[in-house]
Amino acid sequence: MVTCNGFSFSFSMCEEVSREFCRQLAKVELHAHLNGSIPMNTLLELSKEQGKENLTDSSFLLGNRGDRSLEECFKLFDVVYQLTKDDDTIYRITKDVIKSFADDNVKYLELRTTPKVNPATNRTKDSYIQAVLRGTRECNHDNSLDIQTRILISIDRRLPLSDAEEAVDLALKYKDQGVVGLDWCGNPEIGSFSTFLPAFKRGREQGLKITLHFAEVDEPENVQDILKFRPDRIGHATVLCDDAVSQLHDNPIPMEICFTSNLLCQTVTEGTKHHFGVFHPLDYPLAICTDDKGVFGSDLSDEYYLIAQAFNLTQQQVITLANSAHSLIFDTNCPVPSN
Repeated sequence: MVTCNGFSFSFSMCEEVSREFCRQLAKVELHAHLNGSIPMNTLLELSKEQGKENLTDSSFLLGNRGDRSLEECFKLFDVVYQLTKDDDTIYRITKDVIKSFADDNVKYLELRTTPKVNPATNRTKDSYIQAVLRGTRECNHDNSLDIQTRILISIDRRLPLSDAEEAVDLALKYKDQGVVGLDWCGNPEIGSFSTFLPAFKRGREQGLKITLHFAEVDEPENVQDILKFRPDRIGHATVLCDDAVSQLHDNPIPMEICFTSNLLCQTVTEGTKHHFGVFHPLDYPLAICTDDKGVFGSDLSDEYYLIAQAFNLTQQQVITLANSAHSLIFDTNCPVPSN
């Protein structure tokens, strides 16, 4: 039994790989949502400052709960959004999130976020992204942190195409200031990828990289549409039919593996049955990621450790896994140290 932040996983033990070994690895994080990655101490500070002391760590943390549905997981973020309604707070959490990844020896980070409007605080989508980029720039220039961060602008699948086109416009506007690509995210029970295809095609034609949340639920039409589009990366991929697995085997699209997230949101029932075990033996291009390390209570080092335990990986296999993810980053001009 392996316990990580209050949630227990039943695996056969592989003592050769320790948490400290995983922490010492130079890592890249390619699937991290800004608002889902806020450190717990920052959330509690914001709660107190905003007079919402009824919000405790259990209000935010999913890491000690394994009985929430996928829908409940998404509702959890509404609690976080209550605290991040103005640009100054977005700037603050951006820096705190980046620093927390740096503390875990992450050397390159791609943060994704959906620009949000709030008339009450005069926040626009543009000012939201400016606040994120301001925090990112400060951390990129802070040599004591030793981390480089790039931004992906997320397109919420619940919203209309017009919102997606706005997101593409913003990504292109700030393409030379730290934005490297686009993401498609949100409640997987809602929305069709075909609706957003024009926006993603335009973004790709203008040089933006594309990553898409993929097959989190049984959605065969979206799966086939995305496989046909062939984004630069896909995230999750927990609900795949044999034909889709075969297509990916024949024509790989790099995959972002979010192990703890999949278990806690119950899109995967057991760690040892995670699809990492299907794709890793094929030398498939994989990146181990956290998804939302704030609410799931699992750092990137934890993710490597838990996967190593689940699949009895050796130290050399873990090193190879970490190093191979370096080739999947969207800013290929950014140097990343190997292990």
